Amino acid sequence: MDFIEKNKLHENSHTAEWFYAFLPKKKLKMNAEVSLQFLIEEWCTFTNLKAVLGNAGDGGCKYNNFEPFTVCEIQKILGVYILNGLSPSPQVEHKLKPQSKDPINGINLFSTSLGKFGTSARCFKEFKCFFSVQDPRYATPSRKMHPNWKVERFL
Repeated sequence: MDFIEKNKLHENSHTAEWFYAFLPKKKLKMNAEVSLQFLIEEWCTFTNLKAVLGNAGDGGCKYNNFEPFTVCEIQKILGVYILNGLSPSPQVEHKLKPQSKDPINGINLFSTSLGKFGTSARCFKEFKCFFSVQDPRYATPSRKMHPNWKVERFL
């Protein structure tokens, strides 16, 4: 109940308010509790950093048209995954097609809103390749010492 009261949530709260309570965009206060939260802004930074370290972008050999992700784009792609959990498709990529091409799984909103200039499929592939919730600058510890390192923050 503390969580619900602290975030001013109730049964009539908009879905986005619940989403932002669990996955806020930015740190609002500087205290220990907020530092343990998952911040989409951090995930966006880690994802773009992993892309740079992976040699994406101009002069790179992988995804040479790569443009850094924004926090809004990360939220939209996470929304695609949440929707796919509620209404599964054989492949998540089917959600990115317009309904004229895939009348059963296609969603016009996603096909036009992800990526620049209608490159939603390309944007989604780049996301799958580079998405990171851990800082990619840190070396991965041994599995014997830290078996759940990739998901440690979630536990």
